Amino acid sequence: MHSGLLEVRQGHGTFVRSRRETDAALQRMVTQADLIEAYQVRRALEVEAARLAAQRRSAADMLGLRRLAQRRSDTYLSNSTEYAKADIALHELIVQSAGSALLVDLYRGLVVPLRGVVGPSFDDAGLVHSGAGEAALTDLLDAIDGRDAERAAAAAQRGMDEALRVLTLLLQAVVVGR
Repeated sequence: MHSGLLEVRQGHGTFVRSRRETDAALQRMVTQADLIEAYQVRRALEVEAARLAAQRRSAADMLGLRRLAQRRSDTYLSNSTEYAKADIALHELIVQSAGSALLVDLYRGLVVPLRGVVGPSFDDAGLVHSGAGEAALTDLLDAIDGRDAERAAAAAQRGMDEALRVLTLLLQAVVVGR
């Protein structure tokens, strides 16, 4: 039921397996999961991370988020590789700003293999750079900066919903194009 992430010790309780075992179990699950399903799980993690980041972020976190957002914006048309790197780093810093080591591990355990499945040309950066996705990201950063947890969660939800919408359209086009 828990796919190898937890270990039940009779009389002692339930424990999270070691990071290496957890990473391997998550990687197996992600590579076997439907791409849309994996993005739905990612959405859940990012929404909660945004909520917690708004409550727990430091001034240094906020400075880093703004710098990454600027780097992402500056490289959008000129360097797709750097744009993707900035986008990935931005989302990872939001999760780190949530202040939960377990959330960071779960996120990385999901997103790293997910990137391997979708490939660099089909990654988040290309999925979310739309008017709706960019507006959601701006609102997300403003909400985290303003420590508005519910607005941050709603903005993260909108951004991931847009990524899922575009991903679904792209997958439909691939299936039709076969």
